[in-house]
Amino acid sequence: MTKDSRAELRLAPPEIEAAEAAHPSGERMLRGNTATGFRVPLADVTGSHPP
Repeated sequence: MTKDSRAELRLAPPEIEAAEAAHPSGERMLRGNTATGFRVPLADVTGSHPP
């Protein structure tokens, strides 16, 4: 989890695409032009805000 309450997941390309479809508020994590994972606000995954 990041300081701004986002979950960062290291995923393979097919899983990144599935995560984008399930969580449109998220974004791909890139290293150069290569997708390395997915970042999404934690509240969008859990349905609540962290304490």
